[in-house]
Amino acid sequence: MRLNKCFRSTHSRRQADAMIQSGRVHVNGVLVTEAGTRVQPNDIVQLDGMEVDWQQLNQHDASFQKPTVSADTTTSSTETFEYIKYWKPRGVISTTDTRIRDNILDALRQESDYRPSHRCFPVGRLDKDTTGLILLTSDGRVPNAIGRAVQQKQKTYHVMTNRPVSDQDIQDLRDGVVITTVAQRDNKAKPLTAKTLPCQCRRLKTPFYESANSYVSRSQQLCQLEMTIVEGRNRQIRKMLQALGYHVVDLHRVNVHGITLDGLDGPGSWAHLSPSEMKVITTALSEYMTNERTK
Repeated sequence: MRLNKCFRSTHSRRQADAMIQSGRVHVNGVLVTEAGTRVQPNDIVQLDGMEVDWQQLNQHDASFQKPTVSADTTTSSTETFEYIKYWKPRGVISTTDTRIRDNILDALRQESDYRPSHRCFPVGRLDKDTTGLILLTSDGRVPNAIGRAVQQKQKTYHVMTNRPVSDQDIQDLRDGVVITTVAQRDNKAKPLTAKTLPCQCRRLKTPFYESANSYVSRSQQLCQLEMTIVEGRNRQIRKMLQALGYHVVDLHRVNVHGITLDGLDGPGSWAHLSPSEMKVITTALSEYMTNERTK
């Protein structure tokens, strides 16, 4: 279905086109400005940051078949979608907009033999300089089930800092530190200054990852941490360390809610999720849909 049709129960086609072209609409967390963009069942459409129940509004359209999904059919309903994990290299941007250089879809095509049979998109984001685990799927429910901070799904990172982190600062990271990030509200970028949620933080005794592009002299003392957070604020870990006077040299994600890099050969490699990893997805989907029904 064309994106502008998602709003036809509440807006004229001209109004819908204007909203999309003005940058007020996101699909699966990605800004879309072309009214003719196609959406598929379970894609997440947001207007001014608010999710639009476009499938319910358009279920009378014979050209659009909405899949039946319930808590009892979560497993079978995943069979029509794709779910993969990808070791994102440094320099790749977590966007599906192929007009942007170094986008994640082009990187997958160029660096591997992956050719999705559906339109896939990343679950959450890793910034350009961050490496490691990112999930991609054609299932529009997954970003809500795993990606939203309210779902409290853990993400674990290995962090290299430019100097040793003190015991007190590690405790401060665990307790939460005040950082300022940019939040999208009412189609406007607004600063959000708030304390981060409590997280897990510990030192790593042995090197976890060495960047070929590291610009820090090998003679400098580095510190390696493992941090597990449940939020997804923009550049959160980098800003948490910066607030305490440290600089992040390397940032590498190793775990998303129990799914790890196991089975991947290195930067640029990918794999379909294993049965045990798919269990993580179906459990998260079931919990999410149960919560949605009880609201």
